[in-house]
Amino acid sequence: YYNFEALNVPKDHSARDMQDSFYIDEDVLLRTHTSPVQVRTMEKMAPQLPVKIVVPGKV
Repeated sequence: YYNFEALNVPKDHSARDMQDSFYIDEDVLLRTHTSPVQVRTMEKMAPQLPVKIVVPGKV
């Protein structure tokens, strides 16, 4: 959910293709970028918005 749907990536977008994303199995996908962390943080911190976060990552 967090990797594509929460970021409004269309279901037919090429980033979702098997050759562009590393799927462990049908339901498990390795993180393709650090943006999903932003969505999780905004959901968790919603009462205290705005928030500032740093999301380092190597993907």
